[in-house]
Parts: sequence; structure tokens; C-alpha cells
Amino acid sequence: MEERRKRENFRSPSAAVREERVHRRTPCGDPSSDAAKLKVKFYVPPFLPIIPVVGDYWVLYLDGDYHHALIGQPTRNYLWILCRENHLDEEIYNQVVEKAKEEGYDVSKLRKTQHTNPPPEGEEGPKDTKGVWWIKSMLEK
Repeated sequence: MEERRKRENFRSPSAAVREERVHRRTPCGDPSSDAAKLKVKFYVPPFLPIIPVVGDYWVLYLDGDYHHALIGQPTRNYLWILCRENHLDEEIYNQVVEKAKEEGYDVSKLRKTQHTNPPPEGEEGPKDTKGVWWIKSMLEK
């Protein structure tokens, strides 16, 4: 019961806590530091590793409690707002979007992903491990 109460308090923080979370600075936004820069490499198609795709991902902002983060590429062509929960408070979302604007990103291209509330329980991950999903996605375009 105590653990559930802690989770509920974490999911719905007071306005003061929300404001502190958004205004807390982390070293992530420092372009001269490599501390929050990731280089990711994956292959296309996934079932036949022929063409390597490499991407740079920078953690531009990270909430002090690791609740939400702002991730972007140095080209400023791609931007993600990630959250540990299936819903991010609208006020916090807007403040994170403002941070992205300050970093020079075009936030008009952001699209919110719809999530179920609560998330489905007991479902396993995708059963397709052979890359058939990739072929289907290419045919749908």
C-alpha cells in the first residue's frame, strides 16, 4: 500500500514540484560537453544487416527525477519528448517545448503520441523477431 501511495504521489506532483522540475538545469544542454551525447547505430533492413544507419542523439534536458527528457539531434531535424508515464502534465509539456524552442528546434512539427490509460498489462513484446514488420511497413507507404 505504501509503495502505491509513493507512485501516485510521483505521478501527480504539486505545482511547486512541477515548476522546480522544469527549471532545474542539468549539464545535458551544454553543447561543449560529451556527457549527454549518444551515437546510435542500427541496420536496415533489421533482419539482414547490410546498411548501417548512424544517428547522434543529444539529451538536451533531463528532469532531476528522470521523469521526462528532451532528446534531439544536433542537426535540429529530429526532436523527442520522452516521459516515464503514459501522460505528461500539459504545463510541464509546454515548458519542455519552450526549452526546445530556446535550443533552436522547430516545435511546430512535434506530434503527441496517444497512449492508453492505464497501459495494457501482461502483454508481451512483439513476437515478430525476423523483420517481417519492416517489410510490411515499407509496403504500406
